[in-house]
Amino acid sequence: MSLCPSGTSNVRPNGMPMSSDLNGCMKECGMESRSLLGTAMPPLHYFPRRANRANFLHAQDELKQRAIPFDCQDHEISHSIYFRDLDGHEIEITTYEL
Repeated sequence: MSLCPSGTSNVRPNGMPMSSDLNGCMKECGMESRSLLGTAMPPLHYFPRRANRANFLHAQDELKQRAIPFDCQDHEISHSIYFRDLDGHEIEITTYEL
């Protein structure tokens, strides 16, 4: 059973295709990412979070009630929702409890 609403796409709310965000994860861990040329890459503002099934469903309900646009992605081993805060930072909430 999918925890994501039907009709979801492979495109995030910002129009970018779904992909892992290595730079964002590295920034989250306090590491600096570098391009292939060795120069520092600009910081990306991406905040992944993990939730249990109940909190994942609650987050979707809360976003709907507040009319905050979000996208839900079924990754087969996990489900994720993606949305932006008021400053434009991308937030991902993922559950592995399918």
